[in-house]
Amino acid sequence: KTILDINQIMRLLPHRHPRVFEVCVLERGTQTYFVGPTRYDLVGGDVFLTKPGETHGTGDEPEHKGQLYWVQFREAGPGRSFLGLTPAESRELMRRFARLRSRQFRDGHTLTPAFERIFRAHAAAPDGLRAANIRNLLLRLVVDILTLAEHQGRHSYSGGVMRSIHEIENHPGDPLSVSQLARIAEMSASHFKAMFKRETGLP
Repeated sequence: KTILDINQIMRLLPHRHPRVFEVCVLERGTQTYFVGPTRYDLVGGDVFLTKPGETHGTGDEPEHKGQLYWVQFREAGPGRSFLGLTPAESRELMRRFARLRSRQFRDGHTLTPAFERIFRAHAAAPDGLRAANIRNLLLRLVVDILTLAEHQGRHSYSGGVMRSIHEIENHPGDPLSVSQLARIAEMSASHFKAMFKRETGLP
C-alpha cells in the first residue's frame, strides 16, 4: 500500500517481470501507465494488470498523487502448486489469467477489504496458523481479481454507449461535450449520463 505525495515527481521507468503477473488497484487519484506504446489512463476504482514479460511503466508521466494497492504473483511452473492449489488447479488459474483480453477494469474498490485483511493478518503475532491464514487470504484475493476481470470481460455495452465510446477513442484530442456524445448515442443528455455511468462506472 503506497500513498504518493504530489511533490514526488517520480516516473516508473520501463521494466518487466519475467514469469510474474502484476495487479495494481488504484483506490483513489489518477495514474497513467504504458504497456509498450499503449497508454492507459486510470482513475480511482480502476484495476490494472500486466502479464509476465510485458514492458510497462509510466512513460513521461509522473506517479500522480493517489493511493494504490498492488500484488505480484509468479506463474506456477509445470507440476507446481500455487498457494496450496493442486497442480491442475494452479495450471487452470494461470491459464485463465494469461488469456484475459482486458488489462484495465473497474470496481477495484471491492478488492480493498481483501488487501486490508492481508495486512492485518501479516501484522498479527505469529502463531501456528498465521502463515496458512495469509496464504488463504492471498489465494482468495487472486481468485477475486480473476473473477472481477472475467465478469467485466463478458460485459457488453448498449449500442448508444458503445457509439459514444468509439467517438471518444477516435478523437482523443477533441474536447467532446456531454451533449455531443448524447446526440451520438441518440439519448437526452441526462439519460446518457445515467446510462454511461451505470455501464462503464465512469462519470
